Amino acid sequence: MLDGWIPLPLYALAATRFDPERASGVALAMGLALACAGLGLRGWARVHIGRSSDTRRLHARKLVRSGPYAWTRNPLYLGNVAIASGLALVVGLGPCAAPFAFALFLHYRRVVLAEEAMLATRFGAAYQEFRASAPRWWRIERSSLPDLAREWRVVALAAGVAAAALALRS
Repeated sequence: MLDGWIPLPLYALAATRFDPERASGVALAMGLALACAGLGLRGWARVHIGRSSDTRRLHARKLVRSGPYAWTRNPLYLGNVAIASGLALVVGLGPCAAPFAFALFLHYRRVVLAEEAMLATRFGAAYQEFRASAPRWWRIERSSLPDLAREWRVVALAAGVAAAALALRS
């Protein structure tokens, strides 16, 4: 499956076209915030799902219900959409950010439907219970907010790597 490769052309475009002189201050700030939020969400999800997300084939060793998976069944894909949309803003493709996000959602919806069928077959009633408790995309219930100390370390690491990459480009 190509689920993780779809946004790569935009990442390459962001790396080659980024020009702080050309970028609008508001678009740059919004884009960086959105991309960092996406990186944070992906990092948080990776803490909980582990290396099983590193493959391009449908499989699952366990049903993950902790961390962001308590709020959405697809935090990695939501993170990808946020990163790609944020980068579109950063490189000055603001009007294209929303259509790009929508196109990614359409693509990921197709991927998610295939994954859901596999998970239903593999985990049966446990997956149906998970499906009833966590929405496909997103829901936040303030009473269930966890202690995010470990996850914030992942976000800080991602932000540090991004800052170092920008510093090296200068």
